Amino acid sequence: MDDNTEKMYLFLKSYCETRKLYNSLIALPYAKVMHEGELRKTGEAYLIHPLGVASYGISIGLNTDEIIATALLHDVIEDTASNLSDLNVSSNIKKDVQLLTFKKNLLLEKKVALQFYYNAIKENEVATFVKLLDRYNNLFSIAQVFTLPKIIEYTIETKDFIYPLIEEAEKRYPSRREELNILRINITSLVNAVEGMLEFIPENERTRTRNKKTSQLAS
Repeated sequence: MDDNTEKMYLFLKSYCETRKLYNSLIALPYAKVMHEGELRKTGEAYLIHPLGVASYGISIGLNTDEIIATALLHDVIEDTASNLSDLNVSSNIKKDVQLLTFKKNLLLEKKVALQFYYNAIKENEVATFVKLLDRYNNLFSIAQVFTLPKIIEYTIETKDFIYPLIEEAEKRYPSRREELNILRINITSLVNAVEGMLEFIPENERTRTRNKKTSQLAS
C-alpha cells in the first residue's frame, strides 16, 4: 500500500477497534486482500476508494457498523473474484453488498437495467447511503480517473438516478435529513464543477460525446 492508503487503513482499523465494530473489522482486511494489486487509473491502490467511501461516511455521521462494513465491501463482488457466500459478515450486510452490485443484463437496455438497480437500492437504507457516499467519492476524483465519455456518462447517470435517489431518501429517512443535506450539497457542487470544466471542451466534441453516451444508456 502507498502511504495515503496505509494511513487511511490504519485510521479505519483503529476507529473500528475503538467502537467495537465487529463486521467492519472483518470487512477491512478482506477488502484489502480482495483488492490487492488493483489500481485506480490515477495509479493509486484501488483500496483507497472503499477506504475513502467509509471514511467520508464517518466524517458526516454515517458511522454504523453496517454502513462502514458495506462501504468497505461494496465493490468486492462486482470487481473481484469474491462471491457473496465468501463474505463472513452479517446477512444484512451481504444483502446490502448484493444490492450495490450492478450486473449488466444483455436482455435489457442499460438505462432500464440501471432503473431496476436503483429501484432496489432505494428500498434499503444502508445501500442508499453507501451508494451516495460512493458517488461522491467517484465524482471527487472524476477529472483524474475518467475519460471525457465516462465523465459525461457519469454526470448523466447522476442526474437521472442519484438526484432522484436523494429525493426519495429524504422522504423515507427523515432522521437522516442532516446527512442527506450534506450529501446533496456536496454531490450537486461536484456535478456543477464537472459541468463547468466541460465548458472548456469544444462544443461540437462535447455534444457529440453526450449524444453518444445518451444513446448508449438507452441501448
